[in-house]
Order: sequence, then structure tokens, then C-alpha cells
Amino acid sequence: MKFAHNRLMGFTLVEVLIALAILSIALAATMRATAMATTTADDIKIRTYATWVAQNQIAELTARKTFPATGETSGLAVMAGVNFKWRQTSNDTPNKDFRKVEIAVSLAGGEHKQATLVAYLTRSGS
Repeated sequence: MKFAHNRLMGFTLVEVLIALAILSIALAATMRATAMATTTADDIKIRTYATWVAQNQIAELTARKTFPATGETSGLAVMAGVNFKWRQTSNDTPNKDFRKVEIAVSLAGGEHKQATLVAYLTRSGS
């Protein structure tokens, strides 16, 4: 006895809906991971630029062979088209010929420190 199938073999509507639901969840997770990776890359880029701003400030003090006065100074800098503000804090050390200099850098519109660099300068500037 031979049975004839009148139905075409294929997916039912429920199977297609379940497959679409799984696909949409996977795509949403992928988009979230991509967005997080992009945000992380932007944060790293800004922190790198801020570190360069701090290094430039120390390099300028060293090149000018200046022995900074104790206290705070601040200024603005542009690195790769990004505006930063920096704050330099100079403190005495137990050795009168050394000065501790801390440069803190943040975005021009924010208060969160993006980078901090500490250096010790000598009276001769090196």
C-alpha cells in the first residue's frame, strides 16, 4: 500500500516565527556589543589624547628648563581637534632642588579627569 502526500514539505508558520525571534535576539545582542566596542574605542582615544596633552606640558617645562613655583596653574589645549583643559599642581619635596609636578587633564566641558601625569623636575630643568 502506497501513501501519497498531498502536502508540500516546508516550515510551518510557528517554526518561521520562532526562527525570526531567535534571529532578532542574536542581532540585538550583536548591535549592543558593537555599540559598546565603539564607545570603548572612543574613550581610549580621548584618554590617549589627554595623556599626550599632559606629556606636552611636562615636556615644555623641561625644554624651558623652568623650575615651577609651588601652587596651581591651568590652561587649555587642543589635541587632534579635541579641546582639553589642564591643571598643573606643583609641590615642594623634601629635597629643595626637586619639585613634584602633577598635570591633570580633562575635556574642556567636563570635570572628569581623563589623564593624570606626575613628574619630578630639578632646579636645573632636567
